[in-house]
Amino acid sequence: MTPVTTHPNPSFAQLGVRDEIVRALAENGIEHPFAIQELTMPLALAGDDLIGQARTGMGKTYAFGVPLLHRISSDGDRPLTGIPRAPLWLGLAGLIPFIWGALTGLVDPLANWGAATFGGRFVGPYIQLFYGTVILSFMSGVLWGFATKTSGAKATAGYILAVIPALWAFFMTSGGPVGAGLNLMFGFAGLLVLDAAFWHWRLAPRWWLKLRTLLTAVVLACLAVGVFL
Repeated sequence: MTPVTTHPNPSFAQLGVRDEIVRALAENGIEHPFAIQELTMPLALAGDDLIGQARTGMGKTYAFGVPLLHRISSDGDRPLTGIPRAPLWLGLAGLIPFIWGALTGLVDPLANWGAATFGGRFVGPYIQLFYGTVILSFMSGVLWGFATKTSGAKATAGYILAVIPALWAFFMTSGGPVGAGLNLMFGFAGLLVLDAAFWHWRLAPRWWLKLRTLLTAVVLACLAVGVFL
């Protein structure tokens, strides 16, 4: 069992919370822990099991939430601006249809097997176009969610920008596979610009642009197979 060292009116930093989390709490006016947080955080940060009881409104959520965030973000010396594992692996998994489309566009036996097994819609540029339009529309929803984090003129601009990827997918990807694929490439490149804008406005997570740059690069390379090869 980890011994608990108490300070008179301690700060989150004195309890051992990461600097990035301390700054984020301070930005929201939270600088000193409540009693249950002071007593439980050193144990939770150390990985000890514990049970805490307190009345509603006494800070139980932060008592377990802050240590949870601290521990999942403490991979060696990786800062919080690094990409968390869950978004990274889920984002990479989301690339599978694009990679599959590129592979079936390059390898005829694989394309023949895929068409016979799944249907012609699920090979080559066709699966990329279908899936790509879905992802662009989905990302409009993600950007819309970012826009809800602010207000005023910035929120209005955010809402307007958020609908652009979905509108682009609807109006610009209905042609042949080459023309539609090229427009889809422009759509994903433009989406990255929008990602950068929301990141610059601090509406997206700090790691967001790193992840989106990585995923966009792979998507564009895969789409290029159907457009240029």
